[in-house]
Amino acid sequence: MKWNKNVIVFFTLLIISSWFIVFHFIEGANLRKQYTSIGVRFTSGGMTAQSITNALEREKSTGSSVNTELTAWKSVKETIIKNKYLNRSKTVTALLVKGDMSDVASMGLISGSFVYPGDSRGCLIDIETAYALFGTKSVVQNTVSFNNKEYYIRGVVKMPIPVIMLQQDLSTEEYSCLELKYEDMENSIDKTKIFLSKYGFEKNYVIIDGYFYGRLIYTIAALPVWIFYLLISWWLLKQVIAEKPRVKKTIFFVYLIITLLLLFSGAGLLYQLTGNPFYFSERYIPTKWSDFEFWKTKWMEFRGELLQIRYVIPNHKDVLLYDTFIKYVQIPVKIIMLYLLLIYSGIRIKEKIT
Repeated sequence: MKWNKNVIVFFTLLIISSWFIVFHFIEGANLRKQYTSIGVRFTSGGMTAQSITNALEREKSTGSSVNTELTAWKSVKETIIKNKYLNRSKTVTALLVKGDMSDVASMGLISGSFVYPGDSRGCLIDIETAYALFGTKSVVQNTVSFNNKEYYIRGVVKMPIPVIMLQQDLSTEEYSCLELKYEDMENSIDKTKIFLSKYGFEKNYVIIDGYFYGRLIYTIAALPVWIFYLLISWWLLKQVIAEKPRVKKTIFFVYLIITLLLLFSGAGLLYQLTGNPFYFSERYIPTKWSDFEFWKTKWMEFRGELLQIRYVIPNHKDVLLYDTFIKYVQIPVKIIMLYLLLIYSGIRIKEKIT
């Protein structure tokens, strides 16, 4: 009876560990896709649509080797949108965008598509707003009223806050948030500072390395998958090696080669699924290993960036990034505890069998 209890405990822990690892891996993979840019948050003023256009055209005309993609946006809180046909209204945050709308917020597209640049008649709304205004999430191609103008709903997204998202291209529109992408994202903070300095923005902004934090969260999420696979591989190899005294040498080597082929094939499939889980930004690698102040300086910078994200410039995208990062920092401890319990449970079963 005790042996049966140990087996039940072992498989219960195995199921919990697998679910925990897979759930956070999927969540981390989604966040990596959504945080792929360098965020600039202006503490005062901003960058107008015309100045953005001029800057990008100047970059191309000067033959700059740095290929820059730029999306600008701003949020307007406490905005009312209406479904005038059903006489319903909803207070939301309006996100006004110039560029790639998918870079603006951490969201999942449920139906339809994003509103592309140049589409001045389309909008996105979140699923909560869709239900509030229409009683259903199937609202694509319906219209809503915003600032006395009708917009066609192009898509519905899942968001932590109720929103309406619109493309804007007025030359005088001023944006308080920028998202910048480069072909090579290494040293992207330096590239961003050079870009802003070149066009007259010196001190009135805060930079958030969303790409770095997105990759770091994904690394924390993906490493347990690989560790779990390595534990299984180690256990299988141990079982094969334990058979060596009981079988002929030729049979043992056949078993060993087949096992190794299966394990390497599994590792290849896992790599295709997860990609390279290891990521470490070049900005955290010292140029001289004797520079003992380097790590202290970088740690202070790291803490300062986190405080900026959470308190200096709170908006939905940055707050979600901060909260998720803090949650994921705690995950390795939970994973280690689950692994230790799983290993201990496996040892108990082995003791009962032998």
